[in-house]
Amino acid sequence: MRQPKLNRIKATGTTVGDVHFSNVIFLAKFDGTNGSTSITDSSNKNHSITVNGGAQISTAASKFGGSSLKLDYENAGTGDRLVADTVADNLTSTTHTIEFWFKTDMADSYISDSQNPAFFGFNDAGASYANRIVLGMMSKTSLRLMTTSGNVDVTVSAMNDNAWHHIALVSDGTDYDLYLDGSRISSDAGDSVQINSDDTFVIGAELDSGPSTGNYFSGYIDDFRITNGV
Repeated sequence: MRQPKLNRIKATGTTVGDVHFSNVIFLAKFDGTNGSTSITDSSNKNHSITVNGGAQISTAASKFGGSSLKLDYENAGTGDRLVADTVADNLTSTTHTIEFWFKTDMADSYISDSQNPAFFGFNDAGASYANRIVLGMMSKTSLRLMTTSGNVDVTVSAMNDNAWHHIALVSDGTDYDLYLDGSRISSDAGDSVQINSDDTFVIGAELDSGPSTGNYFSGYIDDFRITNGV
């Protein structure tokens, strides 16, 4: 009987689940009971997540799993946000994907140059928390990616429509592509960035020198995932 080659078995065999899961370095599903502040990383890295301000699990809205992360800019004095310091230790490749779902009905007047709500950011702790990568909203129809190479604004359809939208920031090791709801909206949103191990990862706000926080996102975020090397 002719024996098949091992690589042929691998090629034709079936794979159950996520073939890239071993590369996932952060996965916050935001599953839990309403009002819970117990938020976990479901990746194999199991990063510790610090909850600040009024950030909490909410069953009022979800894309998957029956709950999501609720952030509210009305608590700006206490700073609704999540911080996971050690995520940067594992984002070792300039090839990576950062993606999540969000839902918001923020007032147009709140989304402006002076208060551009940030979805997430990696900030350089060694340089007064300067932006390494920060993605925020400049208006209801504009996203801004801020990196060490500068700022890039991308025009989109209105996002504060109280509907769920998916964002993916994809680096091929040279530059970033930005996707909204599965469609590429920018093929060069900035040069690829190497994250440093001392960078601070924040969801729902932007870090500044001090560090102080501002530019708070208000709404819901679900299934936030970072994949290294893919």
